[in-house]
Amino acid sequence: MVGPYDRQPQNHGPRGGSGPRGPGGPGGGETVTMPKPDDIRYFVDADRRRPNAALVGEQAEELAQSIAATPASQIRRFYGDVLAIGRRSGISDEAICTQMALLKAKAAYASGRKQIPRELLKFFVSHAAAVTDRTSYEAFRRVFEAVIAYHKFYETKRPGN
Repeated sequence: MVGPYDRQPQNHGPRGGSGPRGPGGPGGGETVTMPKPDDIRYFVDADRRRPNAALVGEQAEELAQSIAATPASQIRRFYGDVLAIGRRSGISDEAICTQMALLKAKAAYASGRKQIPRELLKFFVSHAAAVTDRTSYEAFRRVFEAVIAYHKFYETKRPGN
């Protein structure tokens, strides 16, 4: 059985067809799909005591390099949302998962508006799927913090900034 979330979204403009600006433009009929989440392992051991150093090291640095042209303000917007989740004392695991799903939706919106690159959308899609509780949320927060730190180093400034 196919549910409402199983279909691939289509951009057909307000009246269907090719959209107001012709084929290939906004609403031009192209199929848009969400990236598939990567398998994220925050910990290298079953009892979740040893963090996966590669996530805050090489992988965070690689992502930061690939999104170097993204303005820091766009990334900080998401980081503010991530920190807000952690500030809620007594937040349930279910509420954390809900907030991560909302973060993924906000990233999809920003990507659709071309405000963030697809690599950053994939980052949020992957981590939204991986965060299941407070412990994994805290691990995700540290990974995102590392991405922001590396981004500051690699960020390409635009003229006038």
